[in-house]
Amino acid sequence: MARITFPNGDDNHVVVDPTRSISGASTGSAHPEGDRTLVGSTTSPDDYTVHFVMQFDQPFVAHGNGPVVLD
Repeated sequence: MARITFPNGDDNHVVVDPTRSISGASTGSAHPEGDRTLVGSTTSPDDYTVHFVMQFDQPFVAHGNGPVVLD
């Protein structure tokens, strides 16, 4: 679990890149479910898959297919 806090009044962005792993490039995807949840998975080059769900307390707008930028 993680908590990300931004100062008030600034443009805030979170970048999620499910195609990257500690062992190099991998396959993965992420997509929004509503305006407060991001769901995805990533598979490492040695075929280990991690699924994730990220929930936010503020609504976001998602951009992109590979790396996903949340505004």
